[in-house]
Amino acid sequence: MTPFFAWLELDYHHKEHEGIKAKPLDIFLSHQDKLRYPAEEEIKEAFLYREKRKVHMDCTFSLLDNWYEVMPALVRQEVEIHFDPDHLATVKVYLA
Repeated sequence: MTPFFAWLELDYHHKEHEGIKAKPLDIFLSHQDKLRYPAEEEIKEAFLYREKRKVHMDCTFSLLDNWYEVMPALVRQEVEIHFDPDHLATVKVYLA
């Protein structure tokens, strides 16, 4: 454990603070029922790479040396691609 995290865990969280008139750990625990933990899929989505592309006349766009086909309604439109560079078999396409 680094000195900072040792101080944080052993000292900071357990001392009453002047500004909040309580211990930070007590404040956190008193609001724990209001916390919402994101699902694994939400976390994965939040950390996907994002790039913009313009869809060609043949309904395709390229991304990292791969070509993808989209619906004809997106021709000449700018789209935002959400992707994991390690798993390019599936990308998500959004109208930009």
